[in-house]
Amino acid sequence: MKLNTNKIIAESTYCRGVIYRARQNGSDKSDPYRRTAIDRFSVGAPFMAPDARTIARISAVYIVLLFSTCCIFMSSCAPAPKVRIHALKGKAYQLLVDNKPYIIKGACYSPIPIGKGNPYDFWSDPNEPWKVDGKLMKEMGINTVRFYQPPDNPENGKKVIRDLYQLYGIRSILGSWLGFWEYPCPRYADSDFREKVKKEVLDMVAYYKDEPGILLGY
Repeated sequence: MKLNTNKIIAESTYCRGVIYRARQNGSDKSDPYRRTAIDRFSVGAPFMAPDARTIARISAVYIVLLFSTCCIFMSSCAPAPKVRIHALKGKAYQLLVDNKPYIIKGACYSPIPIGKGNPYDFWSDPNEPWKVDGKLMKEMGINTVRFYQPPDNPENGKKVIRDLYQLYGIRSILGSWLGFWEYPCPRYADSDFREKVKKEVLDMVAYYKDEPGILLGY
């Protein structure tokens, strides 16, 4: 059944206006004007109570209008993702940051000072080497660094990521070894080992997903 929405809206608007005037005049149930306001629902049909079909039609229109308004409001308020992949023609893709094309000019970052070995952990170094390196990288035109693996203490990782981003505008890519360096060897065929690695990755995402300096992770 095709609805004449203009007619329905006009009828409902007329009804509301008459009832409002009746209330403003202080009329009660015994007031003939009030009875006329309630009964006179549609233009040209005085003293005619609305039937069930008319009420259903008006309700349907109000629901549609309310739903449309909510959708428009939500779509206008919801910001576009800060970092996203945009599909181009020819099965090509483009990385966007703040809706602008972003070209990664980066380096893998895992500094080890002279005289230090593999146990060295730059994340917790009180000398904060990333601040010195960040300045040099910015001068080189680097806008992104990749970390092989986040630290055991996520607060240390957040501090490094924030400093690089806030001081030098350098964004971070977080990686994971996915258990590759496990000793004696990674057991990818073992379901428990896979679940352990999966949990580590999910924890990493949960810890860092809201950091403004994070570009992506893999």
